[in-house]
Amino acid sequence: AQAVDRVEWAYQLGSYLVDLPLFEGFWLKVALNLAHRPYPESRWGTVLHSHGSMSLAENLLNQSRKNHREELLALVAGLLTHLALDRALHPTIEGAVHSHLRPDEAPAQLHEALENYHALIWHREHLGNNGLGTKVLREAIAFGPDPDQPQMDAWLVTALRQALEDVYGLDPGARAVRRWTDGLWNYRNVLSRFFAKVSIASSERLPTQ
Repeated sequence: AQAVDRVEWAYQLGSYLVDLPLFEGFWLKVALNLAHRPYPESRWGTVLHSHGSMSLAENLLNQSRKNHREELLALVAGLLTHLALDRALHPTIEGAVHSHLRPDEAPAQLHEALENYHALIWHREHLGNNGLGTKVLREAIAFGPDPDQPQMDAWLVTALRQALEDVYGLDPGARAVRRWTDGLWNYRNVLSRFFAKVSIASSERLPTQ
């Protein structure tokens, strides 16, 4: 808790750490989504969400004993928050995907839309707005102590790559990590602008089904 208070950006980053690979090819996914076309699933995203995530947290926790203790402790706290929410919500979400999937959707896309709708509801109930087109996302998504820092520091990229190699037996490489973070940075910037309010429509249809 002390680490989270001191380096909140690391906690926030940890809360979406396993989602990073899902943002690779962000602009392509935006185009395919607007065209109601399924987009390719992320191999790393699937692996991180399927198995080994607790081992990933354990590896990062062990690394915190050597260097960057507070940052990695906060990162792990955020990661565990994400995993806890996934375990609580995913059975219900996957049940809804099974019931409502359309022929022009991929399961991952409807899963994402359902999670986005949950996010809309949370923002409305707790913040009084949708969060889209506001500064909420700009403040919530960060890669370092400087909120306008568009990439993770080299030490953190190294720690993440080492953890992935130790847990899964494969290092994605610095370029892949860069593509992941580039995609999330574009997502952050797009959804912080007024245009993002248009994207609510795809999620608003869900309660009527």
